[in-house]
Amino acid sequence: KIAAFYFLPKDKPEPFMENWGEILDNNLSKLKKFHSAQFREFSKLDYKIYPRMVIGEKESLAYDTQVTQHGNPQALRNIAPEIERRIFDSNGDLFIDDFLPECRMSGKRLVGSGEVYCVIVIVYEGIGASGSENVALLSRIFLTDSQYSATAATLLAHEFYHTLGLPDAYDIITAVPFSQDIMGLGRFKPIEKTYLDKDNLIQLGL
Repeated sequence: KIAAFYFLPKDKPEPFMENWGEILDNNLSKLKKFHSAQFREFSKLDYKIYPRMVIGEKESLAYDTQVTQHGNPQALRNIAPEIERRIFDSNGDLFIDDFLPECRMSGKRLVGSGEVYCVIVIVYEGIGASGSENVALLSRIFLTDSQYSATAATLLAHEFYHTLGLPDAYDIITAVPFSQDIMGLGRFKPIEKTYLDKDNLIQLGL
């Protein structure tokens, strides 16, 4: 289950994509279709978009710090706990009782119930493209800028698969790819024309 959010720092309260819900839904729908085809229905992906923009408690620099290299993982580390606390904790100011009740807080960690694995996907009004265990972050620019129009869903999917433990298949310094699939060179192709290679599928249990 993906819980998807459009997150804006406190100093950027105006939405830069007014139809953000539609844009998110379109790209998540493509990811869902891709996942179903790659896993031959053995793993099923579903998603729910939080119905409101999330305005952060802090300004941009507090989330980013001054170091935004390598996909700005610092923003991911700073934003994810705030979302978990404010939205999934029943005492949170943005808690909605029927928003993915199968995903809940256990201590300071978001967990799923039964066979559900819960993932947070953050579309961020800032810099970054990063993913780690159960959290992915993607700058809004990758979903709205014309230069990424053909690959927006692919870039979202690439970061999503980091949440399931798949590593980048390219050199972080030189960007030279180690594979042709979505974790390597295939991240620059439309999602309909890329794939997860055999080793990645085996690693994920297929």
